[in-house]
Amino acid sequence: MWNRKLVLSLMMLFLMAFLLVKPVSAMDKNILNEKKTVMPAYEKVDNIIVVGHDIDIKGKVDFSAIVINGNLKISKSAKINGIVIVINGDVNQEKGSYVKENILALKFKNDTINHFLIGVALLFTNWILRFVFSVGLVLLTVLVGLLLKNSGEQRIRIFKQQIGKVFLVGAIASFVLLAIILLLIITIIGIPIAIILAIPPLIAFLIGLSIFSQYFGEKMLSGGYTTRWITIFAGSFLIISIFNFPFFGAIVLLCVFWLSNGLMILWTFNKLSKKRNKENNRKE
Repeated sequence: MWNRKLVLSLMMLFLMAFLLVKPVSAMDKNILNEKKTVMPAYEKVDNIIVVGHDIDIKGKVDFSAIVINGNLKISKSAKINGIVIVINGDVNQEKGSYVKENILALKFKNDTINHFLIGVALLFTNWILRFVFSVGLVLLTVLVGLLLKNSGEQRIRIFKQQIGKVFLVGAIASFVLLAIILLLIITIIGIPIAIILAIPPLIAFLIGLSIFSQYFGEKMLSGGYTTRWITIFAGSFLIISIFNFPFFGAIVLLCVFWLSNGLMILWTFNKLSKKRNKENNRKE
């Protein structure tokens, strides 16, 4: 937990430092140096940032003073109205100087910096993977929805008419299937069978996701006529975006999985019932 807070704090710190860097102009005075800097007592700037060298502030800084890998000296004539941040350096504040905000001084060892870089890399990789997975899932949902054609409308009617039953059937079936898969995995020999059993629920999830995407897409774009793929795309974008929310997204994902499997089971049961009734009518 501490390492995570440290990583987030440093990311915000460097983001702040980046946002504070602005072009130097007559109306907007900033100093961004990569060498030893001495700010005269008569000078006034908005921000001052020094990287890799020491700085001696004698003048007035309105917003921020940031020093990275260098030492900061605040002379007695200095007046700093904003935040002071020193990373991997010492702070020497003379008596008589004025600093309105607290001075934040951070020192890191090489191991800490390495951990920080690894943490940032992991966060970035996680974000990239989630983004790629989300985009792929949206495209796959649209493709499945286009392949379903009219059968998707039949499933939407079942969903509207029996949503409670669909949810209950899907939840019970998922728990039973999960128990069977776990038992097969424990036996080790049954792992291939467990993998095969896991495929139909995943296919049902994709079909259900495309159906719900079409349903919610129609609700969102009810103001005018749109093509089928745009409707499915809008709904899937909304649902899959919700999946990415922490905790709440996992609950929504689980509910969609249960609804999808329940919908497929009831749709298949209705199909078989209609087929059986037709055969009975022919025999009569």
